[in-house]
Amino acid sequence: MRRSFTVATRLFRSCLSALAREFSEPSAKPPAPMELAPTSPKAPMSLREGPEPEIFAAARRGDIERLRELSRRGGAAARNAMQATPLMLAAMGGHADCVELLAPLSFVCARDGCGLTALMYAAGAGSARCVEILAPRSDIEALSPSGKTARKLAQERGHDECAALLDPMAILNARLFAAV
Repeated sequence: MRRSFTVATRLFRSCLSALAREFSEPSAKPPAPMELAPTSPKAPMSLREGPEPEIFAAARRGDIERLRELSRRGGAAARNAMQATPLMLAAMGGHADCVELLAPLSFVCARDGCGLTALMYAAGAGSARCVEILAPRSDIEALSPSGKTARKLAQERGHDECAALLDPMAILNARLFAAV
């Protein structure tokens, strides 16, 4: 038990430092999709215990039809080995139709094992449509482990459209017009 806790702690710390480096260095190109569930035989046992539920694979690929079918059976709030939700994986991949489907079924402000939200992933990936869907439902002032908001992450990566959508006044206007 103690060994698995130590392995999980080391993995969590390395995940935090990798994401802090990833989001703190500006880049001209969008980040490559991250694999949240390592399949390597050298991966710690805690990450290889059993197969990942199919809803995660459908969200990662942006398979809206399969995701619609799987979400009817529940599982939209499920977590994988890295504590990511299907919504986070869809946002990370820029699959706006999947994000639109999953957002009402999920806790949008949930954080994964690295402390990031679906909105942070969408903003960091430069997916304006996903940001547009998630922002009115999210805490736009939430901070990443490196102390940055989703807007700051988008600005640093050169995703100006996403950063503009995350302007507090734009969010307020979107919420007001949605209520009308």
